[in-house]
Amino acid sequence: MVWVATDKLTIATAVEAKTSLMVALDSGEDLELDAHAVSEVDVAGLQLLLATRREAEARGRTFSLPESLRSKALVQALALAGMTEALGAPRLEMSHG
Repeated sequence: MVWVATDKLTIATAVEAKTSLMVALDSGEDLELDAHAVSEVDVAGLQLLLATRREAEARGRTFSLPESLRSKALVQALALAGMTEALGAPRLEMSHG
């Protein structure tokens, strides 16, 4: 099942997104995140994604972030938080300038 994220994965959207993600996990299918439209991510959004992955694994399911469905904002947020490997995203070299 594909779960399509809105443009924001933030504290303001976390409760609604969590509810939606749990419904998707209840389907019994593996879950794929479509985050191509995400333009704003904060720590609460990243925490939600990590919790969703852990919940999926606890249920014997996978939670994936296909490279073709990741926004630049999400990849950068994962890299800045040091969470790229925790969520299966590729490393992103950050320029300091």
